[in-house]
Amino acid sequence: MFSSHHNTGLSISDTAIRFVTLTQHASGMVPTRYGELPIPEGCIKSGVIIDSATYTHTLKALRTRHHIRYARIALPPQIGTTVLLLLKKDTKHPRKAIDILLAQKDIPLATTSSQYKVIAASTDSVTVAVHAAPRASIAAYTTAARKAGIHITGVVLSGSATSRSLLNPQRTCAIMTVAIDHDITTLTIAIAGIAVQQTTIPFGGGALIAALVQQAGMSPIEAREYLMKDDALTSHNEHFAVIADTLSVLVDEIRRI
Repeated sequence: MFSSHHNTGLSISDTAIRFVTLTQHASGMVPTRYGELPIPEGCIKSGVIIDSATYTHTLKALRTRHHIRYARIALPPQIGTTVLLLLKKDTKHPRKAIDILLAQKDIPLATTSSQYKVIAASTDSVTVAVHAAPRASIAAYTTAARKAGIHITGVVLSGSATSRSLLNPQRTCAIMTVAIDHDITTLTIAIAGIAVQQTTIPFGGGALIAALVQQAGMSPIEAREYLMKDDALTSHNEHFAVIADTLSVLVDEIRRI
């Protein structure tokens, strides 16, 4: 069994901190806690922390309310850049080769941190996606987390942040993450922590909100708050039938993959 220190993922945007915790069960990894906490307006702009004190206070509230002590953190993709690079398949030192190519693209290596993953390969070359971000911006997020009492076990820079924040390369099993945004849902299938397939489905949380408004008589704000409750998707919930019926569209799409 893997340490519980590594099974919570935080995804940060300008408006909210979203999280999900996976726990090892006999049947595999199961989500046991999930939700989001709004970030006060103006606290983060274009991925950059403007008000560190307020952001740290928000993290403390998240830690206290949901008992989060350890997490992998996915940073807003706006703070960095993503480039595709072509390497020879027999490259002995890919990290060094990547740094040389990044420097040729005027990315300042002295003040930038980067992560990369292979996304395609041919008989003689590989294509890698490199995600780079300023070290100062990364440090601002990790420092705030430390002050809030959350121990960061890893930082994710890639655009598929929500899904990849959950992936741990120590896990050798296959895992699927389902990230539901307002208008779309992103499915990521990973093996040994490497995302091997990603699919976007035109179904989002907005459909759940609309269903609760129409069928349960809630206001949009009440529906959103209702869905953030820990027991919103449990069968004993009074509006479970409405949620399950709406989610059946998403389930059908997943089964087609």
